[in-house]
Amino acid sequence: MTAILGWAAAAALLLGAWVSRRRRRRALSSLESAVSAMAAGDLVVRADGEGVGELSRLVSGVNMLALRTAETFTQLGGDKARLRAVLDNMVEGVAIVAADGRVQDVNAAMERLLGVRSAAARGLTVSEVFRHAPLQDLARLALETREPQTGEASLFVPEERVFSVSVTALPGEARPAGAVSKLARRVRRHP
Repeated sequence: MTAILGWAAAAALLLGAWVSRRRRRRALSSLESAVSAMAAGDLVVRADGEGVGELSRLVSGVNMLALRTAETFTQLGGDKARLRAVLDNMVEGVAIVAADGRVQDVNAAMERLLGVRSAAARGLTVSEVFRHAPLQDLARLALETREPQTGEASLFVPEERVFSVSVTALPGEARPAGAVSKLARRVRRHP
């Protein structure tokens, strides 16, 4: 009788170990699939494996990470839309220039002033977009010195207009991350 009880206990332990191992494998597989999907940009997917021993905290942490990342992306999307609305409603022309001197974006006013669309300006060098040596020099100096640069520029768009120009370097770690150039039309007063 004790032999039968011993065999039954051993069988129960083996069955329990097999079930536990199978649950851990499923949890690990789910976790692996979820992490791969998240890495590919799917932040809605969640790993399944809650309540599977030590994996439970890992699964919970990965799911929380995905949730917080999705919330952050949503917030950044809203921030980007608000910034775009502000930039496009400014009367001053604004251009954002990367540290390598390539234009990242221009607002609607700058598009009108320079006669170039934002999409066409992206990736071009400052000299290709501005085609005006003093503007190029101010952008270069702001990036090199990390100090705001100001000046005046006359552009013929189509008639001559005089603009106040300011270029400010964007903070970066070892060097500026880029610069913001602003053109504001100066009003000439007649005597």
